[in-house]
Amino acid sequence: MSEAFEAAQIHRAMAGDSQAVAELWQQNRSWLSSVILGHRPPEADLEDLLQEVALRVVSEIGRLREPAAFHGWLRSIAINISRSARRRSQVQRRVRQDTAFDAEDPPDPRWEEQRRRDAACQDLQRVMDLLEGFHPDYREPLLLKSMQGWSQRQIAVTLGVTETTIESRLVRARRMLRQKLRSTALLIKDEDCA
Repeated sequence: MSEAFEAAQIHRAMAGDSQAVAELWQQNRSWLSSVILGHRPPEADLEDLLQEVALRVVSEIGRLREPAAFHGWLRSIAINISRSARRRSQVQRRVRQDTAFDAEDPPDPRWEEQRRRDAACQDLQRVMDLLEGFHPDYREPLLLKSMQGWSQRQIAVTLGVTETTIESRLVRARRMLRQKLRSTALLIKDEDCA
C-alpha cells in the first residue's frame, strides 16, 4: 500500500469513516500483536488486549492531529494497555497471595479457559516466558523481527531509534535468548539426574 493511500485512509478515519478505521485496524493488527506480546504480562490474553486497543482506536482516532503520527500513536496505545494489564496482573497476584484458598470455592472459569489456551500454545509460551525477563527495548524488536518479519529499518522507524540501535538490540536479545535456552536445558538435564 502506498503512503499516500494510507495517509488518505487515515484522514478518512480521523473524519469518522468507520470503514477506513476497520481497514486500518486490519492492516496494523498483526504488528500490534507483537508490540503487545513484548509488553504484556504472561497471563494476559493477547486477544483481549487487542480488543482493548481496537476499542481505544475507534473511540479516539478523531483526536489524532497528524496522520504521520498514526503508527506511533497506535504503538503507544498498545504499550499503555499492556502496561495497564501488567499492573492489574500484579495487583491480582498480590490479592491471591493475601487471600487464603477455600477448597469449597469452585475455580474461576476464566482461569481454566486461559490454562486451556496456554496449553495449546505451550512452545510459544515457553519462549515468551524466557523473554519475560528481557527489557522491552530488547523484547519488542525481537518479536517484531521474528514474528512479523519486519526489517530493521521498519522497526527503527516504528520505535523512533536508529537502525544501528535496532541491530545491536537484536544481536543482544538473540544472545540473551540463547543463554537462557542453554541454562534452561542444563536445568532440565540436572533435574533428570536427581
